[in-house]
Amino acid sequence: MEGVKLKGILEGRNIIYKSFRGFFDSQISGFKSKGIESPFLATPEEIALIRLEDIDSEESRTSYAPVKMKGKATIITANSPWLTNEYFAKVAMDANDSEEFPTMPSWFYEVLESEAKNQRGLAPEDRTVHMMEGEPDGRGYIRLTPEMDDTRFLLKKFTKRYFRKFNHKSIYFSDLFGNFPENKTIVNSLMFENIQSSEFVANYSNFNCRTNALGILYEKIGAVQKNSKYNLTNVNDAIKSSIPSVFEDLGIPALEKIVSVPLRKETLKNLRDKPFY
Repeated sequence: MEGVKLKGILEGRNIIYKSFRGFFDSQISGFKSKGIESPFLATPEEIALIRLEDIDSEESRTSYAPVKMKGKATIITANSPWLTNEYFAKVAMDANDSEEFPTMPSWFYEVLESEAKNQRGLAPEDRTVHMMEGEPDGRGYIRLTPEMDDTRFLLKKFTKRYFRKFNHKSIYFSDLFGNFPENKTIVNSLMFENIQSSEFVANYSNFNCRTNALGILYEKIGAVQKNSKYNLTNVNDAIKSSIPSVFEDLGIPALEKIVSVPLRKETLKNLRDKPFY
């Protein structure tokens, strides 16, 4: 089992553990031994907050998985199948032993593709599955800026703060590319490089490499509060449904069409600039 060490306290009560240069399956076992549940590893959003709080700045595995089929756009899912337990993790590691990306059947991509399309009506910060929209350049890099849905899906409510604090005008997403097998879904690991580059790396098979990982043990009250915070999609829907009746009551219903869209956009913009919501 890979040893994990206490790294710090997040939001005054949640315990951050770090595995230094560990193997994938051993890191899962190590975090599990501390009481951390699946998916064990920190999300990109959580890692962003850890960096904003000056607790850690090094590269880290994330709990997100980039998913790809030949000729299809890359999808990022917050629910990696390899992070179910140590045994699934070993499947991914065995694929790397054979110098291959780990794969799932074609239906796995199709299910995620359908769900990504269903979630397009949600704010990017509220999605659990997202189809990358940025176009890779000739080297396979997507340039991410704070305004993009791709970036807001990955860093969520900390997007603007992260870019401001670390003075990034843009960061890069190293997309999955190569000669992929027919009728199979590549399911890889997403790395978040250190704060100097803050690059997201989807194209590197690191399951069998020693690298860092962070895990967070949430106190029960912290977990409840985390899940009970409102999301931007709910706010947008509430404003959208309330505005017509407000202007109707004021006797100026014609203004609703003029005011509704800019009011919703400005409200969501202001919320995204807040540290928490």
